[in-house]
Amino acid sequence: MSDVVYAVFLTDAAGGSSAPADRIRATLADLPGTDPVVAPTLPGARNGGDLIVRLRFDSPERREQHRPTIEGALRSADIERVSGAVIDPRAASAGWSGRRTGAGGPGVYRVLLARAADDATAEQIADFERALLRMPAHVPQIRAWRLSRTAETSGATPWTHVWEQEYDELDGLLGPYMNHPIHWAHVDQWFDPESPRRIVRDRVVHTFCAIDAPVLDTAG
Repeated sequence: MSDVVYAVFLTDAAGGSSAPADRIRATLADLPGTDPVVAPTLPGARNGGDLIVRLRFDSPERREQHRPTIEGALRSADIERVSGAVIDPRAASAGWSGRRTGAGGPGVYRVLLARAADDATAEQIADFERALLRMPAHVPQIRAWRLSRTAETSGATPWTHVWEQEYDELDGLLGPYMNHPIHWAHVDQWFDPESPRRIVRDRVVHTFCAIDAPVLDTAG
């Protein structure tokens, strides 16, 4: 598998219109070997753009084959900029993804794009990754999750990590996840400007959208 996720920022003139999403969706819908999600962001996103585009290809070769079509769909007069990443399928190991038994159906997809600073050590990065992966054990509202490193990025920020989850409802993310004591104690410190452990210094993409069916491949 080869997955790609983008936050799409529309121009002011295009904001509120469904036409860009309809156009992107129509362009990508017939690509063989992919499973596209094109959806407007929900209220509460931070630096999340106006649309989320997520594609899952059956192979990296298939993704490369369709790169011109994808890039063409995301390059138009109604799009101001795009920020995203190709997920590195080799980076994840056992325990980096999961899905609760029976979890599926419509829900909410959330993605965090983050960049670990260039001077972060391998040990710091590993601690940061472990902190994120502690969350599912403490927040049952997370029905599926996957942490990945990136193979390549698009946009101004060279993202290093993609942290994805699914929820049955948005309240599960904005309430139990964001406000959990484990988040305050073990996750926030990596982003907090006042914390000596901070390694994420660039502005993150924190965005989410409604989904009709599960989107995360958590097989490995």
